[in-house]
Amino acid sequence: MPTCDAVAGKGVGLSAQFGIDPGPTDWFGTALTTSTLIGAAELHSR
Repeated sequence: MPTCDAVAGKGVGLSAQFGIDPGPTDWFGTALTTSTLIGAAELHSR
C-alpha cells in the first residue's frame, strides 16, 4: 500500500471532533493504534 506525505497529519479525529467511535480495527481487521492514518486501512509492517 503506497504512502502519501501530502496527507500526513491531516486526518479528522472522529472521537474528539464528532463523538464517533471508529471501532477497534480497520477495514481488514487490523487493530487500530492510538495514532491512525487517513483511510480505511491502518499501515503496518510485516
